[in-house]
Amino acid sequence: MRKIVIGFSRPKKFWAPFSWLIRAFDGFSPYSHTYVRFRSEKYDRSLIYQASHLMVNLMGERVFGQQALIVREFDLEINDETLKKVMTFAIDNAGEPYDLKSVFGIAMMKIVALFGKRIKNPFGNGRGFFCSELVGAILVEVIDTRIYLSIPTMTPRDIYEALDSMPGAGGAA
Repeated sequence: MRKIVIGFSRPKKFWAPFSWLIRAFDGFSPYSHTYVRFRSEKYDRSLIYQASHLMVNLMGERVFGQQALIVREFDLEINDETLKKVMTFAIDNAGEPYDLKSVFGIAMMKIVALFGKRIKNPFGNGRGFFCSELVGAILVEVIDTRIYLSIPTMTPRDIYEALDSMPGAGGAA
């Protein structure tokens, strides 16, 4: 069995307005970002796979750690075949654009919900990914995790709560 890690973080820098807005719209959660961490035994390195900096990208753990405060990580055990599927997905989607329009669509959904209305994400299913959409796609479509949420509207909190309630998703606070 192999392991991947689903993590939750926020920027280390104090002035990060986009992060603050995400946390506010997500119920003032302590994190604004979610990512997947893989371990390469061959190169003795960990890689962070994420949607950030306006695109889907891989980043070394050292550089990521300089920018991000890790709030919590969950370990998921997967077999070699599933790891190959996850890595294929990651490679095939690296460089896709950050789906900023969908993030604004989720914000619109939450604002409308304050008035007792429900709408679909008006900008959902665009090209690219935002962080929780990327992690959600890996969890639901690649690993076949039973998370019953709509991928284009998943927030970091949605993924966190799903993993926190999932038997076998180990993690440290």
